[in-house]
Parts: sequence; C-alpha cells; structure tokens
Amino acid sequence: MHPAQWSPQRAHPYALAQLEAPPSQPRRGLSDISPSTSLPPLVEGQLRCFLKLTVNRVIWKIAKPPTCVLVRVRWWGETSDGTLFCPRDALQTEPKAVRTTTRYAIRCGPKQFTSYLTDMAVLVLEVITKLDGLPIGRVQINGLAQLSPTHQINGFFTI
Repeated sequence: MHPAQWSPQRAHPYALAQLEAPPSQPRRGLSDISPSTSLPPLVEGQLRCFLKLTVNRVIWKIAKPPTCVLVRVRWWGETSDGTLFCPRDALQTEPKAVRTTTRYAIRCGPKQFTSYLTDMAVLVLEVITKLDGLPIGRVQINGLAQLSPTHQINGFFTI
C-alpha cells in the first residue's frame, strides 16, 4: 500500500524529551544520533544544558505497515533537514540498526529557552519512509513550555 493512502491514527511513536545539566566530564553512550542543530537554532552562546530527545519505537495499528521508517524532527527556526531517528518497530522480527537518542545543546538561559518553546508551541515528529523519504504521517507534541529539569515530556503520540 502506498504511504499516501494510509489514514491517520495508524501508528504511535513513543517520544521522551528531558533537560539535562552539562556533564563535568564527557560521557559516552548518552546518544547515538548527531543533533542537526543546537537550541534555539542559530543562537550562539555558552552551553547551558542539553535537551535529550528519544524516539525509541513505533507501534503500528495497521495490517501491513511499512518495513522501514524514520522519524524526522525539525525545530522552529532550524535551517537544516532536521534530525533523523530510526526507532524500533514493534512488529519487526529481524534485527535492524536502531538510532533513538540525541542530545541538543541549549545555548541560552532558562527564561529565554522557555520563551522559545512557548513561541514554538508544538514539536512535529514526521514519520517518513526510509527508502524514498515519502511522508507517512506526523504528530504534533504540545506543552513544550512545561519542559524543565524536573518535568519531562513522554508518551505515545498518535499519528
């Protein structure tokens, strides 16, 4: 079935976003994807903390889901093509390369970052086919301004 023929609410990607203090020493194994930008995009400044974003699996609710998908994340103001996640597929039995986590450097203070997230309003996760980049669906995650070191955003989000 062609991706354009699929109707909404057929998949549920799981996402987790949380803020982390910068480590005093570099730590390995915290991310497996290079971020496409720092946050806010195009802002220069000293590293304040990290936003860790994980998209670790997709659960399909259709009989014949696509075999390989990616999840693309683009931040408001970002000029690149975004960050591509390769989450686990709950229906796949064969092993595949999984890339689920990145850490975005935050280069502004907490008030400025909260203002950026408030202005941004939603973070869009775009599910695309791996082979040709065709869109399958997208989901908007609300409540970004509530993100803080003590309040993470996580859950399954319906496309």
